[in-house]
Amino acid sequence: GIVDFSDITEQVLNGNFDRKLPPTFKTKTPTQQDNDRDDSLPPQKRSKKEEESKRRQENITNPGQCEEFKMKDDEDWSLFKNRKTLKWRPAWDDKCKMCPRWHSRGDCFPDCNNAASHVTYQEIPDEKKASYRTYLKKLRKEA
Repeated sequence: GIVDFSDITEQVLNGNFDRKLPPTFKTKTPTQQDNDRDDSLPPQKRSKKEEESKRRQENITNPGQCEEFKMKDDEDWSLFKNRKTLKWRPAWDDKCKMCPRWHSRGDCFPDCNNAASHVTYQEIPDEKKASYRTYLKKLRKEA
């Protein structure tokens, strides 16, 4: 049948909703393995969601991130990965662009297409620092 939540709507709206779930709902601890997933399958047999999850577990952190390049508290990551603003990203070399995930978010994946730009702030040439500052100004003006 249809679940009727009308008796708890006000509790949910006020942020004081508390219910005990039936025993069929079980809390899964982070250490428990998902028995439905078979890691022996080749990558093409896994779903895109599973592959993305696996990649995220392997991400690396930028140990020398620049404060001025960091995302602001009120910024959403979607601003940086917007297709419209992709063309604004400064080039790192002739093969890749500066990685905003690395420089502004502070972490990325080892197999990133822009991994060549995964360097600390001190290793970024001055002209690329200036280009990235311009990119951020333009990006933030657009938001």
